Amino acid sequence: MKYFTIILGSVGFISALIFSYANCVLLFQSMDFFTGWKAYVASLMVGLVAISGAVIIVSNRMKGISSGIFSWVAVAVGITCATLGGVLRGWDYGMTGILVNIGLTPLCLVILAVNLAIEIIQGVNQRTDREQQ
Repeated sequence: MKYFTIILGSVGFISALIFSYANCVLLFQSMDFFTGWKAYVASLMVGLVAISGAVIIVSNRMKGISSGIFSWVAVAVGITCATLGGVLRGWDYGMTGILVNIGLTPLCLVILAVNLAIEIIQGVNQRTDREQQ
């Protein structure tokens, strides 16, 4: 069941990342500063920074050490861009469109990332406990 949860969570997380990427592209294109391929690269950069920050937080948590402020800032930047992109995408549909897009992207990203991290950390801890016995 644990593997099923991890696989299902991973598929959901990847889906949320794709949707978040699309929202970030829209956000960057709307500013007219990042047009064409620059908007795609900027969105990729934000996504990679956020994912690297999340990976550092989880791996340091598993080691029992502090991850530092910059890892949390990286994750916050990714969530902020995804949220603003969701607001922009839902703007034409009023408050309902905004709330749906905010709920779809950043909220799903955070929930799925936390669930995956918990499952992975619990699996590592159980394996470590078995090895110590």
